[in-house]
Amino acid sequence: MTRARKGFLIGVAGTFCNLLLAVTKIIIGMLSGSIAIQTDAVNNLGDVLSTSAVAVSFLISGKKADKQHPYGHGRLEYVVSFAIAIIIIVIAIEFVITSVKRIISPLPVTFSWPFFAVIAAGIVIKLGMGIFYHISNKSLASPTLRASEIDSFQDVLISSVTLVSFAVSRFTAVPLDAIFALSIAALIFINGIRLVKSTMDTIIGGRSDRFLNSKIMSFIMTQPNIIGAHDLMLHDYGPNRSIASVHAEVPSSLSLNDAHRIIDEIERNVLSEFNIDLVVHIDPVDMDDKVSRSYKLAFRKKLQELNPALGFHDFRVDKTLKTIFIDIVIPFELDIDEEHILAELKKLDFGEFCFECIIDYQ
Repeated sequence: MTRARKGFLIGVAGTFCNLLLAVTKIIIGMLSGSIAIQTDAVNNLGDVLSTSAVAVSFLISGKKADKQHPYGHGRLEYVVSFAIAIIIIVIAIEFVITSVKRIISPLPVTFSWPFFAVIAAGIVIKLGMGIFYHISNKSLASPTLRASEIDSFQDVLISSVTLVSFAVSRFTAVPLDAIFALSIAALIFINGIRLVKSTMDTIIGGRSDRFLNSKIMSFIMTQPNIIGAHDLMLHDYGPNRSIASVHAEVPSSLSLNDAHRIIDEIERNVLSEFNIDLVVHIDPVDMDDKVSRSYKLAFRKKLQELNPALGFHDFRVDKTLKTIFIDIVIPFELDIDEEHILAELKKLDFGEFCFECIIDYQ
């Protein structure tokens, strides 16, 4: 069974369960007069929309690449995750308003053991759904399933709070039901904001996984004739569809054919190991040039004096142009003036050489 087909069936199953829970709780909430149960019911109704969107997104994102979408349709799953987050936030705001009104003007709540049992059963169902999404996501690696998993476990907490408030309503006239509903709505809102942030980071191109970056770089450095690697860029086109590029330093003494063979092998190995299409740019390095080594040491020493977090790569001495080329690496979190760095580097004695510098933030 294909990934798209599995995801579609999971979405359909989730839609059915959430619809059953929503309809049941709406009926119980109206019969008992509990605003907390009604809040929980509408939360499940929102889940019906989100799981339906999950099913549809898997069908569309599973389509093959075409002329208009050469990298496939996988990013649609991120868009759907964002839509789910917006639904969650809207529901939360609506019930914050309703709960406040109920606190100001409370209405009686009618307790019933059968109603209590149905809500308790709903907690068990939601817990099962969360576990099901978690297990399914291990093989499918889908952001929409991850969002549904988080939402399901969140609903377990919400329904538990609802159950407690419903039980306590038997013993007091204080509008605890509305107070609990307000806390539930606030929790839904906070989780919705978190989900918006995480999906937006992916959609607009947030920083890639540092752990994955480190693993790929370490893997590249274990390959033969690789002196160094830098500027790894990962481009996410949906689950199981990533493209990357990297600069790899190789000895300039290698023939073009030998260098090409080494790079081809790296690209194949990365695809096999990480399921990532990698494009490698070759940076030839003259290992025997004493002039280049001395200037390189001078640059390294000066940058370390300015700030130990500074680094560089793409260092090259062109004796024909009498120019030193270098890329200075500045971490994003480092507060340092580019002009100050360049001014300090210009104080170095390069003899007849000038230097051209590119600032590279990472």
